[in-house]
Amino acid sequence: MLKQLGILVPFFLLTWLLVEKTKFKLNFKDKKLLFLLAVNILPIVLMFLTSLVTGSKIRTMWITPFYLFFGSLFVYLFQAQIKIKNIKPFMIGFIFFFFLSPTLYAYVSISKDDKRTDYLGKEIAIKTQYAWDQQFNSTINVVLGDEWSAGNLSYHLKSRPVWEGIVEREKLDQLKDYMCLDNVCVGSR
Repeated sequence: MLKQLGILVPFFLLTWLLVEKTKFKLNFKDKKLLFLLAVNILPIVLMFLTSLVTGSKIRTMWITPFYLFFGSLFVYLFQAQIKIKNIKPFMIGFIFFFFLSPTLYAYVSISKDDKRTDYLGKEIAIKTQYAWDQQFNSTINVVLGDEWSAGNLSYHLKSRPVWEGIVEREKLDQLKDYMCLDNVCVGSR
């Protein structure tokens, strides 16, 4: 939730730079307003309901596409309060955030080598497949472990095994062959 707020802070700051006073009146008979509210709010509500019902985790960056039309909604709501004289501070703020975002991303990518974007999935999959082929003749069709590590291993293995949750003794006992490496287990039914 804090990351979502961090993503929205520049948007609200730029809106504050552009708008003279933040007064608006909602007229629910206005079809354009209802459309903009439906396009902006309804997908987020449906995603949260889906997450609530199914227990799915919502990743931070998955929700950012839903923010695409927030600008249209805010311009529509504040169209009477937008002053042309405020365009220059708005443009300065926009250019600042426009260059700040990729700069921060580049800094984090270069300075930190333990981020998920640096995961060595192919190399781990090659080592796992080699170790498996040394011990067994069957195909890997099951992966057990935490969602991130096992999911990435499953993605990078040629057989694309199914992820079946965390490692549990009962699950391992149901497999014909299995092998565990670090915190991930691979197996065959």
